[in-house]
Amino acid sequence: MAETVEAKTKETPAEGHTSIWVKLARSFVGILLLSAVTSLLLTLTMFRLTGKELATSTLTNGLALGFSPKGLDDPTQFANINESITEVNKTLNEMGFSINLKAADLKGLSPRDQRMKIFGQVADVIYAGDTSKLVNIPKNDMTAKIPIIGSDNPVNLVSASSHEKIHRKLGSMIVVTAVLGLIYIFLCRGFSRLSSPGWILLWASLPGFLIITVGPRLLMAHSFGSAEVNTKVKEISDSLLPPVIQSVSSIYYVAFGLAIGLIVVGTIGGLIMKSKQPATAKAQTS
Repeated sequence: MAETVEAKTKETPAEGHTSIWVKLARSFVGILLLSAVTSLLLTLTMFRLTGKELATSTLTNGLALGFSPKGLDDPTQFANINESITEVNKTLNEMGFSINLKAADLKGLSPRDQRMKIFGQVADVIYAGDTSKLVNIPKNDMTAKIPIIGSDNPVNLVSASSHEKIHRKLGSMIVVTAVLGLIYIFLCRGFSRLSSPGWILLWASLPGFLIITVGPRLLMAHSFGSAEVNTKVKEISDSLLPPVIQSVSSIYYVAFGLAIGLIVVGTIGGLIMKSKQPATAKAQTS
């Protein structure tokens, strides 16, 4: 009996020493995993946002709003279609776009649909990077002539080439996140193998979840000064936000829901195991 107690006493420092290193390693890997999961969620979001359908729709609405000072439903801008289409084509060519619309393309359409028709073609050119649809401009003058095509312009983040680059990065990011996740789970013990990754996923997804659920409400509740400005902000948010939120919300709803599930199951499982330990120890003693 004395030998057993002595052996256990000798093992205790070694076990404690190992435990400290395991905790340090788990903390270090946990920080890396949090960064990896956050980056992965952001990359998935950008992948959705740069998809052709959503990207061209967002560009179309953004351009239409920018060139419609009186709103998308203003009928005066295209009151005379024949005159208006000439002016539109002239403006587009001055901007550097070799797009020639016909009056027949706009007849029978509402003012809003007319704008979607016009700027939808511009958005398609920007998204595809179709240089054949650009006016013949020397390369050194292109950024000055068409600033929206400039390489430093944020609009270029929403393009087919950007979507493809994100797609290529996504695969490697998933692999890195999965490897870190497996290492982190290995370093955890018992039901913390569920709850601990759950907490990491919760903190990674929480900002995006709050932006999607609370952000639009705060934006609409905020006053931006004059009634005219508030109306413009409402029109912009009503046109741009719904399709964007609808597209990316599933990423953060799934991540947030999975995080809560892991935390709940892991916590309950841990409490059940702890409640059984005293009974087990008592039985072994007796």
